[in-house]
Amino acid sequence: MDNLQASHRLWAAFVEADQYIARGLQEQVSSSKAFGGDDMKPIFAAYRTLQETEPFLPNNVVEAAQIVLQVAQEELNGYLEKLRKAIAASEEEKEFAKLAVHAQNENALRRYRAALEVVKERLPKSVHSSQSQVVNNYGQIGAVGSNNRIEANSFQLVSSSLLHDVDLSRLASELHTLRSALRGAAVDVEHDQAVASVGAAELAAKGGDKDAAVKHMKAAGKWALDAATKIGVQVAAKALEASIKLP
Repeated sequence: MDNLQASHRLWAAFVEADQYIARGLQEQVSSSKAFGGDDMKPIFAAYRTLQETEPFLPNNVVEAAQIVLQVAQEELNGYLEKLRKAIAASEEEKEFAKLAVHAQNENALRRYRAALEVVKERLPKSVHSSQSQVVNNYGQIGAVGSNNRIEANSFQLVSSSLLHDVDLSRLASELHTLRSALRGAAVDVEHDQAVASVGAAELAAKGGDKDAAVKHMKAAGKWALDAATKIGVQVAAKALEASIKLP
């Protein structure tokens, strides 16, 4: 893959995410009985595309693209929160709550497109000249009634920079050392869960899956972090600390 190919892939993924925020999100909510952050697949696809194309893109494009995804995360979490309130609202408050959901969707799209313009400016003109991210209408907020339920999970994208400079083979080795130490020290169910999470993070690091490694290290928690610090596995300790701090 060269720079131009990477740029085309990134822009196509970001345009698809734009279309999702503009129309697909509301259509999905209207037709779903259960909806949560994990259902926002085009946004996760855009994030994965950035991870895959990052080595072939200029730093200024990567930085701008990361901001786009950060904006998407913030705004879509706000959308989920407004949606939860709309579903829980009384009949008297329902119309106002639905308007708040619609306003949040519009705001998410405005902010996303503003951030996306910076990416557009930094990509070769040929990449986006034949594609447009502009959608002329936002659609309508569909039924948000008692038959719908909203999942409690928020929408979260793991920072692509968290393990950017980490040697994953060394991380996996240190997590293996940590897991052995924890296994001998575990005395309750919570400790056993932490051991399992460290083991899952080790396997993810071995497989090069940064997202999964971060997710499992976050789940391992403070007991694992304290143990990593005590036994001197510095790479694992830093990665655990950074993962735990993620929202």
